[in-house]
Amino acid sequence: MNVLEEIQKTLERHEELGKNELVILKRLLAGTLDRVSKKLQPHTPKRKNAYPACPHCSSANVVKHANIPTPRFRCKVCKHTFTKHRQLLKYRRQKPMKFIDLIVLTYTTDMTIAEIVKEIGITPKTYYVWREDLVSILPQLAEKLNNQRKK
Repeated sequence: MNVLEEIQKTLERHEELGKNELVILKRLLAGTLDRVSKKLQPHTPKRKNAYPACPHCSSANVVKHANIPTPRFRCKVCKHTFTKHRQLLKYRRQKPMKFIDLIVLTYTTDMTIAEIVKEIGITPKTYYVWREDLVSILPQLAEKLNNQRKK
């Protein structure tokens, strides 16, 4: 049985789990998603300047842009700035654990979008942006997310 099937079976039996077990499950999911995002980072061979390739256009034409607090780079081709170690799930998120809450609530409940937004404490716009990110990382959740009621 692969990891995704195990996670799915655990989430399907969420009603049997107590509050402490759900907190542990949330932490395990956060750790697993961190490892997944690290594996999804593109691997590029070493180059002379050792700057990473642009994550937007994959160009090697990159210059150092800033160094406070972490090094930032700028692509000369598409003009985007980025960091070397970009984590897909946590990148530029002020509250990354709320993203995990979204995954758990979406998978384990039949709450409406409005109820989920209120429960997590995010705006509907943030919900839809996160939903797109989530589907790009975990495409098997697309059907579940598309079947949610909007109320």
